[in-house]
Amino acid sequence: MRIALLVNWHVYYTCELANALAREHEVLFIARPGTEEIAADEAELTMDQFLRERLDPRIEVEWLRFRASDPRGLLEVARLRRRLRAWRSDVLHLQQTWDWRSALLHRAVRGLGIRTAYTVHDVKPHPGDENWTVRALGVLERAHRHWSDRVIVHSRQLLEDYRQEHGESRARSVRVVPHGAYSGLAAAASRHQAEEAGSGGPRVLFFGRLSRYKGLDVLIEAAPVVAARVPGVRFVIAGRGEDFTPYRARIDDPELFEIHNRRIDDAELPGLFLGAQVVALPYLEASQSGVAALALAFGRPVVATRVGGLPEMIEDGIHGLIVPPGDSSQLAAALVRLLTEDAFARRCARQARVKARRELSWRAVAKRTAESVYVG
Repeated sequence: MRIALLVNWHVYYTCELANALAREHEVLFIARPGTEEIAADEAELTMDQFLRERLDPRIEVEWLRFRASDPRGLLEVARLRRRLRAWRSDVLHLQQTWDWRSALLHRAVRGLGIRTAYTVHDVKPHPGDENWTVRALGVLERAHRHWSDRVIVHSRQLLEDYRQEHGESRARSVRVVPHGAYSGLAAAASRHQAEEAGSGGPRVLFFGRLSRYKGLDVLIEAAPVVAARVPGVRFVIAGRGEDFTPYRARIDDPELFEIHNRRIDDAELPGLFLGAQVVALPYLEASQSGVAALALAFGRPVVATRVGGLPEMIEDGIHGLIVPPGDSSQLAAALVRLLTEDAFARRCARQARVKARRELSWRAVAKRTAESVYVG
């Protein structure tokens, strides 16, 4: 099968999927040159270099040139339509996007007999993420959902959310394909890095983009309670996003926290995840979580909240613990349990690695995508 993958965002996800698909199919990877999503110094790494390092050499790379504000984008759409026709693409698979060029291309290929698929990572915008741009361009994003032969969501809960948002008839085109674990990043960690990272005291990691719905304030409230039960515990906060000042003002004891309020390079991930005994996802709302996928890949137990698809990724008592959102007392109790009950924590870590290597392996994700979405 000839599969074209078009990505404006979610480039890490799409690279992993492309590599897995390339084992059995021909893959064309269409990307934009922008490097905003790459977790590295933009001055040192171009998107072309990033893809050369990440993608299977059998994968062809094509470019969606120019910025979205450039009117030459119309010519790009026409050029890419000709490219897909000449390449004899069977499938065009797009990741969730608000880019008008992707919408035009999606519409343009429907007359070529190319089957289209669209992955909806978030059925609804996260609280705090919805602004006038998202609302204005939401018409284009929703058009992709209606035009696609198949739509992908990452959990049964998101399928139910989609059904409530669009109705039963629209939901019939939706297939559930879980979010793969980022095992490639974990596999790159050396034994030396693992030993070095594990040499410190107990640590709880909060990683990722800072946003109101992530519940960092709940974790900050829980921290002193955990510290009273677990001597020497440290809370590592790594990532950037909204203004950190309000969070800093909530911290009563700065000695409990190690704060990296900046863009985190990929090379830093092994040290952060392997150095943590527990990964905390105290989210107030969620769809799925790339951070959970990373934690599973690194074999780290997770304390997550009962929101969105998180309980399907992190099964309570198996890969960690699930607590109610916004409840700092139960969050603290779950963290204490995983930090003090060594046998339980080791069992959760082992099961996390098993899930990452089996059910959430990219080979399994690609197989399910090809069989239930591209063909089914």
